[in-house]
Amino acid sequence: MGEHLGGDRRSLPKENGELLHPANVTRQFVDLYEEIGLSTVRLHDLRHGAAPLAHAAGAT
Repeated sequence: MGEHLGGDRRSLPKENGELLHPANVTRQFVDLYEEIGLSTVRLHDLRHGAAPLAHAAGAT
């Protein structure tokens, strides 16, 4: 699934093909949930919460 990135943990591409650094993604996520008034949540926790929901919906 996808391309192996070796030691480089950045895996989200920008529109121009450059890779986003995870810290920048996290910072933007925090800015968004603070802007709309959500309580603090870690992006990592959302990932783990999404996996069982996707599996229940038939994803493999």
